[in-house]
Amino acid sequence: MKETGKYKRYRNPQDEEPEYIIINEWSRVYTGLIGGEPNFSDDVAQAKIFRGQAIFDKLKRYSWCKIEQMFL
Repeated sequence: MKETGKYKRYRNPQDEEPEYIIINEWSRVYTGLIGGEPNFSDDVAQAKIFRGQAIFDKLKRYSWCKIEQMFL
């Protein structure tokens, strides 16, 4: 008998949404929330990688500056 969680589920690469990072109008990358406010940094290595349009749409509504997606 198979144990639960022993085998990984196969995901088709074509079905996955593309990965992207978020940059603001001053070309700084999004690194997370600090105190409920979006935090941006000049260090690209700290950038958070996202999938899915809903995350970007939510952050765009709550951000005080212009932001864009940059697909990887």
